[in-house]
Amino acid sequence: MPIHVHTLGDSTLDNLYWRLGETPSLTDAKSTSVEGRLKSILGRGFEVISHAFDGFTTRSILNGSNIGTVLPRDRIAFPSYIAEKAPKERFIKPLEALQKEVSKDSNAYHYVVLSVAGNDFRENLLNPIRFVKDISSIQKRYLQIVEKIKSLKGRNIRPLLMLQYRTDAKNDLYRIYTVLKIIGVAALVMQIGCFALLTAPIWVTIGKISALVGGLVFAGGALGLYLNKRLLPLLALKDILIGKKISMLFMDTLLQSFYRPILQQAKKDKIPILDLSNTFNPYKDLYDHGIEPGKQGAELIAEGIAH
Repeated sequence: MPIHVHTLGDSTLDNLYWRLGETPSLTDAKSTSVEGRLKSILGRGFEVISHAFDGFTTRSILNGSNIGTVLPRDRIAFPSYIAEKAPKERFIKPLEALQKEVSKDSNAYHYVVLSVAGNDFRENLLNPIRFVKDISSIQKRYLQIVEKIKSLKGRNIRPLLMLQYRTDAKNDLYRIYTVLKIIGVAALVMQIGCFALLTAPIWVTIGKISALVGGLVFAGGALGLYLNKRLLPLLALKDILIGKKISMLFMDTLLQSFYRPILQQAKKDKIPILDLSNTFNPYKDLYDHGIEPGKQGAELIAEGIAH
């Protein structure tokens, strides 16, 4: 009885289009993609079934979406990608397709590798306020997907959550780090301002402001720091002074903040985690076009899943 490994998510699992951009051969592109390398590493006795599609968001996974809507319409890679991923129907509901595959062999082991949410953030890149504001909504949808995977009708459903990696720091085509820097600088200025407000008791002591005003100012500073720590850790200034880039610091904080409730639920449900945020080095040649897994990146992801 074969063991089925299902991929569910976005281009961190389905990087076929970008591999086609490196080689016109569909066979070569598939063999160096994440799913292709996973098939090769797992070998006989395993079947890798793709429910992952480039550009898909948490909404796409929950409600369905058209395949290939975010991809460039070139004359070589795009037609080959669509022919491979959507030979009959461009609109797909991944969770329904996943359930159909599970139902074909419901007594077998079905591992479901979930990697999604990067595109949810990509859609908000040009709106930094919405970028931060929507985090809780994306978390909620992500956890809904996990619950739907757990409730699939099959005897041996085994979810595996693959966490998002840091994108390419050397080739920031989508200006991700530029946006993160803007948000990070704003958060840092707010943090410094809040620390300044915490000095209110000193001004009360020397008679510059009243005790009432001092108390209100101090409370405002404390509240501001509490809210701000979701964006930047309290010791961010120290990290910046010792040379850490504020964009990378904010990226780390964003990943930690986003995945915190997800990791808590995974621990409760005993769901294994593949933490690519600590596996991918953003300064190494692991990427295609700044955000997609390249040949070496695909190898790294496939090895992590197989492990």
